[in-house]
Amino acid sequence: MRKIILFLFLLFTLNTISYASFPVSEDLKSASLTELQIPISPQSTSFFTDGRKALLWGVLSIFFFYLLFPPILAIRYGVLAWNDRDYIAARIGLFLGVFGIVLGVFFLVLLILSWLLGSGYGGMH
Repeated sequence: MRKIILFLFLLFTLNTISYASFPVSEDLKSASLTELQIPISPQSTSFFTDGRKALLWGVLSIFFFYLLFPPILAIRYGVLAWNDRDYIAARIGLFLGVFGIVLGVFFLVLLILSWLLGSGYGGMH
């Protein structure tokens, strides 16, 4: 335990007293950010943002949970748009996608159990 504490102490101490091996000028602080231009992609101006796509696929995943791709797409777009402008729609779509997967697994287990129990009682031969 002492060695770990000593190692952490030396690590943080050396960080504060170490210097660069090359000259650093203070002129770098005066760089302007007006030269930086970020191009606007056409996807950011479209109606279907990732949050709305997550909501759309989330709603479709409730009705088409047996297809597996609507819940997965809802989760994908929900994670991509977690902190976007439409974050509420993204989080609702993510929740609905997870709910669609849980619903699909539940019905799959129910189907398998009904086949197994039905064949035990003479349902399927």
